[in-house]
Amino acid sequence: MKYVEKLFLKDLRFLTRIVLYFFLILGLLIFLVHGLIVLGFQYPLDYGEGPLLNQALRLAQGEPLYPEKIESPPYLISNYPPLYVLLNAALVALFGPSLVLGRLVSFLSTLGAALMIAQIIRHFSKENDILPMLTGASLFLIIPYVLEWSPLFRIDMLGLFFSLAGLYVLIRDSQRNRNIYFAAGLFILAAYTRQSFGLAAPLAGMVFTFSK
Repeated sequence: MKYVEKLFLKDLRFLTRIVLYFFLILGLLIFLVHGLIVLGFQYPLDYGEGPLLNQALRLAQGEPLYPEKIESPPYLISNYPPLYVLLNAALVALFGPSLVLGRLVSFLSTLGAALMIAQIIRHFSKENDILPMLTGASLFLIIPYVLEWSPLFRIDMLGLFFSLAGLYVLIRDSQRNRNIYFAAGLFILAAYTRQSFGLAAPLAGMVFTFSK
């Protein structure tokens, strides 16, 4: 390969990285702007926000989360595990009922999940190369499902954060029993946030641990 061709390819790779950085940072800005707009909106934006806030308010007032009788009014259904609602009940007791509190929990959980993705990628990539980490985190944040649900008063992002945190603990050092127990605790927290999170991440963690 001639010197001119090598120089051209070097410049092309540099330009490609600059363009990739630009769009990744643009994706992060879109996520942050969208999240801040939703956080500042005072009315429900999803059918599940109101019922979850109501559950947190009932818990804060000493009422049971899971009613014993559902055949008479008020017709209340609690179809999720209690962890997210308990966390928001504590916030409601401190600051009063507000959609902003639960939305903030979900928004911060989404950022935490992106950080766990970046750390997992870092474990398998070259040292001091932030491009793969930024790519994984940014692509996760601008997935339409994540972008739309991340600032909503919903349980999903907190459960996802616990799942990814458990996987990261195992991947970082699966040889230590302490890490295995810690990861198992995080997986349990994920399952007590949303029951469907009790399958995929624990199974992936188990396969990874036994492979090591």
